[in-house]
Amino acid sequence: MSELRIDGSVEDFINRTSSNIKIINKNIADGAFEDTQLVNSLFGLLIIPYERYFNIKERDIVGMTGYQDALRTINNKELIIIHSTYKFERDNNNNYMVYKYIWHLRNALAHSGKGRIVLLSEDGQLESIEFYDSKEEIDKNGNKHSYYFKSELKIETLRYLINDISKLYIALDRETDHSSFNIKTEKERDEFDKQLGLK
Repeated sequence: MSELRIDGSVEDFINRTSSNIKIINKNIADGAFEDTQLVNSLFGLLIIPYERYFNIKERDIVGMTGYQDALRTINNKELIIIHSTYKFERDNNNNYMVYKYIWHLRNALAHSGKGRIVLLSEDGQLESIEFYDSKEEIDKNGNKHSYYFKSELKIETLRYLINDISKLYIALDRETDHSSFNIKTEKERDEFDKQLGLK
């Protein structure tokens, strides 16, 4: 079994995810659950690549492969419902920004112990997922501000979103200088392990 590491290829992780989905699709008659695999795949795509590229900005990805597809999917109100009180998360065309949307889904997943993800079913079938994110901040005058985000994705939408996010992250993996994204080098990882007494 090969080791999967965050400082390895994001593209490899995405290709493995795609392969798993294909295998599940071929084995649905044998009791495999495609919707469960789609949920697991989305969760993996929201966490592993995001941690590598967490400090990029929307302007860094606008021209990349997959960006326009992701923008269309995220802003298609028939596929995805978004409610948000966060500021500065829409572009000049009132489209919800791709990386802001990914950031909110990632936050909902990473903090899901607080009930930030709700799986909705009907007649025993998973129908949709609701993602919740929120934050509070205090401005320079000491005033407290609260912001809220909620998005509902139908299960059939997951395939589109997974495909679009995958293309975008593969483009990031191929087209960017990883050193500018604060990736831990092997030397830094070794030093961290020494501090833990592992080396």
